[in-house]
Amino acid sequence: MFTDKIFETALYIESPWFIDKIDFDLDEKRLDIFINFTKGSMFIVRFI
Repeated sequence: MFTDKIFETALYIESPWFIDKIDFDLDEKRLDIFINFTKGSMFIVRFI
């Protein structure tokens, strides 16, 4: 969806991450953005 790409660009969301769902409630003045990652993605865990 085009809207997803706008938010992904604005929030610097890159692969393997993506916007899974966007909920907007005008009455509550609330925007919920659900971020997910591609199945099978691997992540490096860094300890400080």
